[in-house]
Amino acid sequence: SGSYERDFSKVFTIQNDVALAVAKALQAELLPDERARVVRAPTTSLPAYTWYLQAVTRQRRETHEEALLAIGDLERALELDGNFAAAWVLYANLRTAAGFRDAVEHRSRGEHAARRALELDPELGTA
Repeated sequence: SGSYERDFSKVFTIQNDVALAVAKALQAELLPDERARVVRAPTTSLPAYTWYLQAVTRQRRETHEEALLAIGDLERALELDGNFAAAWVLYANLRTAAGFRDAVEHRSRGEHAARRALELDPELGTA
């Protein structure tokens, strides 16, 4: 059992350390491309990541109102880092889902966001 008391600005380093420690504890062999994926930070912007996490929290509440608020959070995240593939994926999912209840514009923006996520990271499983 390890202690991970570090500055929050190093959250991605901490996540990488934990993931690698778990893999080692399980005696898992990571291929070079898998290791690269584990140690790659999802974004270079901590504020963008914070907006993304807030959107994830809202999305889990599973109400239309929270989904719309999460869309706004993700728009802020993407303004800060337009190359944040995971944020594009969640944005695409929320826009597409909102399109079933609201306007075609949601679906159109959702499709654009999904394409952008795949451009940024073609191997992103959630895209």
